[in-house]
Amino acid sequence: MSVCYDDNGIPVPCGGWNVYDSYVTDPRYQRYFTIAWTTILALAFFLTTPAIVRILATGDWRRTLGSLAGLFGVHEGARRGYTPVRSNNDKTHSATALRRPPGVVRRPFLAVAALVQSASLLNLPLPASLSRLPRIPFLHTRRAASCHPTKTYLPFSLGRLAVALLIPAFLLATLLPESQLRANPNRFGFLAITCLPPLCVLAAKNGPTSWLLGRGWTAVNFLHRWLGRAIVLLVLLHFYFWTIQYSGAAQTAFLAGEKERRGIAALAFLLLITLSSLPPMRRFSYPVFFVLHYVGIVGFLAFLHKHTTHARAYSTWPIIAIYTADILGRVLSMRIRVVEAEALDGGMVRLALPGLRAGWRGGQHLSIRVFFVPPPLVHARGTGRLARVAKDAAHALRSAVRPFEAHPLSIATEPTGLAADGTGLERGIELYARSCGAGTWTDDLHRFVVASEAISAARRPTPKKRKTRMLCLLEGPYGGLPAYSSPLTLLEDTESLLLVAGGSGMSFVLGVLDEVVGRRLGAQKRGRVDVVWVVRQRTHVAWFGERLRAVLGAAEGSTVRVVLREVAAEDAVPVLSRTQARGGCCAGVRGAAASKEDDGDHDDIAELPPAAAAIPSSCCGPSSSGPAPAAPSCGGCCARTTGGGCCTGATEGSPSGTDADADERDRRAGKPLRVRTGGLGVVVCGPGNMVAELCNAVAAIPVAKQVRVGGVSVHVEQYSV
Repeated sequence: MSVCYDDNGIPVPCGGWNVYDSYVTDPRYQRYFTIAWTTILALAFFLTTPAIVRILATGDWRRTLGSLAGLFGVHEGARRGYTPVRSNNDKTHSATALRRPPGVVRRPFLAVAALVQSASLLNLPLPASLSRLPRIPFLHTRRAASCHPTKTYLPFSLGRLAVALLIPAFLLATLLPESQLRANPNRFGFLAITCLPPLCVLAAKNGPTSWLLGRGWTAVNFLHRWLGRAIVLLVLLHFYFWTIQYSGAAQTAFLAGEKERRGIAALAFLLLITLSSLPPMRRFSYPVFFVLHYVGIVGFLAFLHKHTTHARAYSTWPIIAIYTADILGRVLSMRIRVVEAEALDGGMVRLALPGLRAGWRGGQHLSIRVFFVPPPLVHARGTGRLARVAKDAAHALRSAVRPFEAHPLSIATEPTGLAADGTGLERGIELYARSCGAGTWTDDLHRFVVASEAISAARRPTPKKRKTRMLCLLEGPYGGLPAYSSPLTLLEDTESLLLVAGGSGMSFVLGVLDEVVGRRLGAQKRGRVDVVWVVRQRTHVAWFGERLRAVLGAAEGSTVRVVLREVAAEDAVPVLSRTQARGGCCAGVRGAAASKEDDGDHDDIAELPPAAAAIPSSCCGPSSSGPAPAAPSCGGCCARTTGGGCCTGATEGSPSGTDADADERDRRAGKPLRVRTGGLGVVVCGPGNMVAELCNAVAAIPVAKQVRVGGVSVHVEQYSV
């Protein structure tokens, strides 16, 4: 500190005797933190503006929503069922040009984007010793099948980690300057209050992230959790430093003051929110977490306002405005409908909502409440009386709250104007819910539907299985692909798409696939779509077999080539590669125009085929060195293949030279393989380990190759409690 002298020669501080006043200085840093996070939001909106302008200029928003009614959820369509349906006879074989090959000016930008994306997609593996630890109930999620079952990854990628680190960076930048944290720790409390508005913004399903950025709440929910943890840490530090000041001087009576008691009560409610939000609690009982979460929020805000008057500017009107807008959006999107439920093999239930024709996009989900009462439990032999009473009591408690539980389910169909096969008018919305084990909502729903079907069959025996009708309350849709950038840039202009699904994640991928094919057929754009579906058992293929047949049939004879590969975990396939894949492959048969378009593609880059060209190079083509292996059971999948049959490792019948696509002919002939330069899009939905493996595989693609193919974009759909 600089020393100056007054007129009498007495040393004094050069800045004068300034007393630190936290009620003057700390609010200034509150404003700095608010400016920081709102600037980040504005920057993200600025980067999204070109996509918003394009979707408004082309009128694609009206095609997606159906009408202005689509702004308020799913609906029956503006024409009430009189929308013209595209016919297969009206298909044209002319193709509109897609994205141009990267030029000299565009390549540096693609290189930088590829470098940043490769680094952000990396998922670091945990030490192998952690996988040998005993599993703690409700603490660890179920270990799903993976390419490397013994390898466990961190629950976040480097990109998510970098974004989450912005929170402590902003907090430290506004916490340390001009502060006396030990003598006056009010700065901790001021910053904790400032974090409340962005915390609510990140939690809202209908808020700035969805309106301005077009991103669903599931994409930013991890930031909501990390910001909440930062608030808890700030409040604890605020309480700790004030406590040690007085306890060290033997003046603990200050804790009995009215202001201090209200602050301690607010801290207690905040700790209640924290403990109820831990992953074990959310997995054990989501309704309990939901109730305790709201009770803690109301109690925390009530006592916070009584603790200090400086909280009202940040925790009263902003939170009321954000929450009111969110609730209003939810209420406007609510629909009461009759759902038709059908039980499938493997614990799957298909929920059909006929009559809904517009208002959603591929990959979005609905929050649904189904009003049903689970059937009574069937106890195993040898179960004791106390165990029966305990299980029946728990079952009765669950049955009482089942009608109030809302669960997100992905929409597996597309609106009438975007559906590939044009049957969206009759199908409406289809949702799929798979049983997650005894005692869960999905298991109770499956048992109820099975019991209802058995009762209906006993009363009126009919050859056709009757569906169970129930009332439900819909809310949404939410989530999905980015609303502004994906419809035109990813689904239409990107030449090659890779869609990867794990298990029931196919319900999300199927909605995206339906929209991709429908958009490209409507816009007369060519391209290739590869779909990889990893299932535990081959019988699970029957879940979506009918829908896959419809989409593949719509792409048949067009310039859109769809290839479906199904891989079962029971095959013990270690790597999903072109030379080792043993899963099923179902490709739409292409017409002469599509083959001609492939042969005349001048934007391709020649690459040498791999050395292992002697073994079967395609799951749809027989080996050139020996007979094809016998195809096992399809498990209910009868989608079209190039051989006209159903393949699960090889086609039934050899495809002719005219039917086989150009890539397969080149592979069998040993010619250089062609790489398309119109861009590559990757969409994945499945278990955590599978998603991590795929992201690491994309990150391992050399930057130069990503630039040559026109850029690689990745969308990960993964959300769990």
